[in-house]
Amino acid sequence: MEFCDKLFFVSLSVFAISALPTPYCFILSLITHTSILLLTDETYHHKGFKKYSYSSRNSSDVNALIQIVVVSMWLVVNAPDVGSLSLVSHEDEVIANCLTYMLGYLIVDLGVVVFHLFSYSFVLHHILIASSIVMSLAHGRCLLSLFLFMLEEISTPFLNSTWRTIKMKKDHRKISAVFGLVFVLSRFVYGSFVTRAVTRQILESNNVVDWINLVLVLYPSRLLNIVWLVKIIGMA
Repeated sequence: MEFCDKLFFVSLSVFAISALPTPYCFILSLITHTSILLLTDETYHHKGFKKYSYSSRNSSDVNALIQIVVVSMWLVVNAPDVGSLSLVSHEDEVIANCLTYMLGYLIVDLGVVVFHLFSYSFVLHHILIASSIVMSLAHGRCLLSLFLFMLEEISTPFLNSTWRTIKMKKDHRKISAVFGLVFVLSRFVYGSFVTRAVTRQILESNNVVDWINLVLVLYPSRLLNIVWLVKIIGMA
């Protein structure tokens, strides 16, 4: 899948998230990521890659780029007010659209992970995040906090580039080092900053949905990042 193809999907989805009603973002996400899987798998499957292993990386790249662009644009537009917004009660149509789009991607990718590329950690990750998004959208809670965590996806394209380089038996030391650095900065430095702010506000709230997100989703996802960091160090 060429860069221009990814750019097309990213541009279309970013426009949809900015302009369309929330349900359409979910439908578009399902169509987009299913299309990427089907359109790009056959070529690489014939080259010896496990079915959907390569195309799922393309889908992951597209989703990550969409999340990064949308969150970054939202932060720029709302920069003057971000500090005063509640991480647990603030609602916004673009935020809801972005999370709904993410939900569509998670459902498609979960199907690939379960039926073709099984991994306990990825299944757990997808179920936790998808459940949190559904619960938060249904109750209008923790939407901004989940939205801000999407910026952690900045490490995903570097992960996928590392994976491709290794699979193609090329020297992966430089890209692996860059990925490791970006992973730590995004998932631990930035992620810890957001986690601390969200935790403080949830502890002050009396909302059950907030506490479920904290105990069953937020902290377990932080632990998964530690597990993945151990794996990254082991691959170095």
